[in-house]
Amino acid sequence: MSHDSVLGCFRRMLSTGDHSTIPALYADGALFDINVPEWRYQLGGPESIRQQLDEWHPQPPDLVDWKQRQTPWGAVVELALWEGDNHELYSRSIHLLDISDERITRHVMYCTGNWTKETLRQTTASLVEP
Repeated sequence: MSHDSVLGCFRRMLSTGDHSTIPALYADGALFDINVPEWRYQLGGPESIRQQLDEWHPQPPDLVDWKQRQTPWGAVVELALWEGDNHELYSRSIHLLDISDERITRHVMYCTGNWTKETLRQTTASLVEP
């Protein structure tokens, strides 16, 4: 897998909710450094990462925005999605992906947390570029 292949698999995994691909996508000793509103924690290894994503996304989200930029060490991915029983919760996140030997070795995520439709409306009302 090239960086493009890794990013394609990462995108499919997030958009379909099929976390079974995580062992092939992440290196055995991969680190997941999670930064959410008012908290930070880390997980190690594909199984812990899969369990976390299963908990966060028990059903496939609606991926509504995706921007990726490749770097010498991997990639930066900016995304937004709707999730929840009726896709009523919105979040934006940045993912820094260190890629080596065609697998993710380190994944740092910064997330806004979940916003309701009303919160999203309020936050985007005065933006120059929504």
